[in-house]
Amino acid sequence: MFRTRLADDLDLLVRAVVPADKNHLLAGFSHLSERSRFFRFLGGVTRLSESDLVRFTAHSNAQHCAIGALNMSVVPPDPVAIARYERLDTDRESAEMAVTVIDAYQGYGVGPLLIGAIAFCAAEAEIKRFVAYVHPENRGMIQLMISLGAHIVDAAEGEITFDLPLHRDAWAYPDTRAGRQVRLAYGLMAHHAPEAAAGPIGQS
Repeated sequence: MFRTRLADDLDLLVRAVVPADKNHLLAGFSHLSERSRFFRFLGGVTRLSESDLVRFTAHSNAQHCAIGALNMSVVPPDPVAIARYERLDTDRESAEMAVTVIDAYQGYGVGPLLIGAIAFCAAEAEIKRFVAYVHPENRGMIQLMISLGAHIVDAAEGEITFDLPLHRDAWAYPDTRAGRQVRLAYGLMAHHAPEAAAGPIGQS
């Protein structure tokens, strides 16, 4: 989809996830800390099943979208992050969203960049909002959601539910560091839209 540079040493390739990316997904999962895995799955997941791999690397369609990132500064390219959404059956204008950034790459702004990429796709698909489930101890994700304009709709024990409004106009997102990353993603996605369906992550 697009290539961009974050900081001085992170040459980032951002592309649609496809079935050929299962090995990237497994490698990325193996590099996650136990805490990051717990925050992503809200439970003690220690491995990805074959059905998980099939689901998480399925071609994007009207129901879901998955976008991943690789660090092209190293050889072979290193998995960095993945973001995906699935449209809700109960509300066709809403989709559940999740983003995972490998621990070594947290703090670079990759999370909001990938959220911006999938938000661009979701807005084009007439999805109006993302729903995100966040552990109360995941302060980084809580701050990220708030900085993007999300609000809390439920705070049950062990889980906070955020509603993040989506916009077709990138400038409608807050003028925060995270919001500016979303704007960057929108601009790059719009510029490279014809390439969105090209090949698996890591291939040109």
